[in-house]
This record gives sequence, structure tokens and C-alpha cells, in this order.
Amino acid sequence: MRFPAIALLLTVCACTIGAASLCEEPPSAGRPVKTVLLLSDGSRIVGQMEAGTLAVDTAFGRLEVPVDQVLRLRVARCSDAATRREIAALVRDLSSQEFATRERATVELRKRGDAAAGMLREAAESADPEVRSRAGKLLDEYEAAHPETLAEENVEAPLLGEEDELVTRRFTARGRLEAATFAVKTEYGDLRIPRSKVVFASLGTPRTISRDFTLAGENTVHKPVATGIRVSPGDCIKFAASGSIYFEDEEETCTPAGNTDWWGQEVAGHPGNALIGRIGNGPYFLVGESATVRVTRSGPLQLCLAYSGSVGGAQGKYEAKVVVERP
Repeated sequence: MRFPAIALLLTVCACTIGAASLCEEPPSAGRPVKTVLLLSDGSRIVGQMEAGTLAVDTAFGRLEVPVDQVLRLRVARCSDAATRREIAALVRDLSSQEFATRERATVELRKRGDAAAGMLREAAESADPEVRSRAGKLLDEYEAAHPETLAEENVEAPLLGEEDELVTRRFTARGRLEAATFAVKTEYGDLRIPRSKVVFASLGTPRTISRDFTLAGENTVHKPVATGIRVSPGDCIKFAASGSIYFEDEEETCTPAGNTDWWGQEVAGHPGNALIGRIGNGPYFLVGESATVRVTRSGPLQLCLAYSGSVGGAQGKYEAKVVVERP
């Protein structure tokens, strides 16, 4: 049996890497707070949330937190009681004696995506081999399509399970956010966003994500590196890369800038074995040793080498730093 929990992290006087945002000056009390909402369809809404409080029911009681003290929040994909009941029933149907019922449940669970992922992880350890097999396959499909959920440091990743998350300037709470909708003032008018549509919200100053990645010779277009970062229109991505890879078959060394003389331009016209990027299923773009990209589509960010052939042997690596600045 799983119990909800609340984690309290008291701030101290030191500003450390990873906790720097806790040391920022808070907004003035009573003023609207700049808010960016990430929705379940990948879109973002930028606006202002009116000053007030957000209430969350935890295992230790009810908390009311001033909006201007909230850094970010995530709405659990399966926090709605009705949704939990529906998914639990579908998971039970995976063990039905009727093949048609098991197939229908599998199809419906696949459609539920984030909402079903938490229960599927539990079902993948079921004593029933049929449930374990079907849940495991569905979970593998989900994680392959949503690598960002596997990156623990990705604070925007969909929050699986039943408990919402509220990160304040002094502590982090897990429980049930009472808000049924989020009221945001935008340049296009006042909006009320149902909580079921909200994956993540950042309040206050804009956030910047910075991560480092390593690519080897095998990370061609057939084996890209999933960064775990999902970007949206308006985001600005800054890249910086270094290092080199020695390819044994050609007896040549290549840098992130690529080498047209040896490997041509077979991937979207980019120099062979150059460092390139891709957002979702969109076109490849050149990263090279440095690049700044203004995002025009939503999707997970991938990195790879501009090469579509087989790699016989390679030594060395490219080191890439990715900085994403949200609007």
C-alpha cells in the first residue's frame, strides 16, 4: 500500500548549484505572478496568475501557500479519482478470460498515456503473467515515446501517479492540489485552464535548463541521444560542443563541425559526422561546435551524428552543453 508523502526542504543561507532559484528575491506580495503553463498537448500558455493562495491536501494536513512563494508545480497525470477508477478497471481487464476484453483494455490503456503509466508500472510486476506481459509492453512503448519521463532531473516531465507536486521557496509538498482550474491573464484575454490539461507550471522568473551530454561514434541518426528535454515554440536553445572521435574504418578524426571531404553531406545536407539536432520528428538542424536555435515546434530534443551508415569502430566522444531558455 502506498502512502502520500510530503518532503520538506528547509532553505539555508547558502546558495548552491541546483538551489540557486531558492535564493532569488521573491516577487512583491499582492502583485500578479508571471506564469508559464505547459499543457498535455505540448503547448505553452504565458501569462500572469493573480496573487492569492494555492491549497494542497497532504498526508499531514492542508497547506495554503501564497502564489508568490511558489516556484513551480506539477499536476499528477492520475490525480483525478474517476480517472484512477477507470484505469484500475482496465488494468483488471488485462487478466480477463476473454481475449477480446484483454485486447480492448490494452488499446484503451495505450490511449491513456501519462495517466496510465503509473499503474502500468505496478501492473508490470503483477503475479499474473498475462497482466505482467501486456503491462510491460505498454510501458516499454510509453517510455520509448516519452524519454523525458525517465530523466529524473527534468522538472517538466509528466508526474506519474496520484500526488500533485508543489515546489515553494522553502519546501516541496506532495498531495492533492485543490484547484479545479488555473486562472491566467494573457494578452489574448483571461483563461481558465482545467487542471487535467496542465502538466507543469513555472511561476515567477523565467527558468533556464542547462545540461551536458556525451555522444560516441555509435550515436548516429539510428541511435540518437534522447536529452529528456521537451521544447516548445518560443524557446531558445544554445549549444556548445567540443571533443573528437576517431573512426577506425576511415582512419580519420572528426570534430562536432563534421567533415564533408570524408563523409559527404548525406543527412539533410549537413557535413558528415557533424553534431546535429532534431525536435520530435522535425527536420535535422546543424549544431556543430556552437549554435543558437529559436524553437518553432513542440517536441523532445534529440542529438546525434550526421551519419546514416554503419560504424565499424570509433574512439573518443563529443561533449555537448545544451542551454534552454524559456520565454
